[in-house]
Amino acid sequence: MSKALDIERLRAGYGKITVLWEIDLHVEAGELVTIIGANGAGKTTLLRAISGLIPTRTGSVSAFGNRLTGLSAARVVRSQVGHVPEGRQLFPLMTVGENLESGAEYLPHARANAKRNRAFVYELFPRLEERRGQLAGTLSGGERQMVAIGRALMSNPRLLLVDEPSLGLSPSRPYGVQGPQAHQRRRRYRRAGRAERTAVAADRRPRLRPRERGDRQRRHGP
Repeated sequence: MSKALDIERLRAGYGKITVLWEIDLHVEAGELVTIIGANGAGKTTLLRAISGLIPTRTGSVSAFGNRLTGLSAARVVRSQVGHVPEGRQLFPLMTVGENLESGAEYLPHARANAKRNRAFVYELFPRLEERRGQLAGTLSGGERQMVAIGRALMSNPRLLLVDEPSLGLSPSRPYGVQGPQAHQRRRRYRRAGRAERTAVAADRRPRLRPRERGDRQRRHGP
């Protein structure tokens, strides 16, 4: 069975600067993998290279057996790879509901599943349903992060990339993004027999898979 994410000897960077040096990463379907490291370690660059926001220089990237190397970001998201970017990148003058719908608007496979995915997003983040008519620019940092994640989920991804999932969240109150209630909702979602999703997150919090200045590190499984 094909891996959810398979990266081999990946190099990427900006201009003349190489940030990632021959990165190998292998993620199985259903895994939740966190890549950690200090600012400048290459976490954001790795997610951008996977999702086609920056070109790769050498190496290969595949998701569920489909080669992503060389594809535009638009074609990558059509391959059911979602990306919550650094800084959230919401539309501040659009409502919460409109921001969520924008995640599915131009993707036929996502529009077909929009009702189901919207219900899941509101179950995962009940605060968003309460504020669906509110302008995104007036939300708190934690609420904006929920919208960004929800919008990516509306694209119906099999693989979800999340850059800085804890950005703007209070350590004592994770606003449903990482708390136990959200965990229970994710478990109920899987038990309902819906498609299993895989997530790769990049964060500064100390969890798993350290990145140090883009150096090569092999990782297989958790």
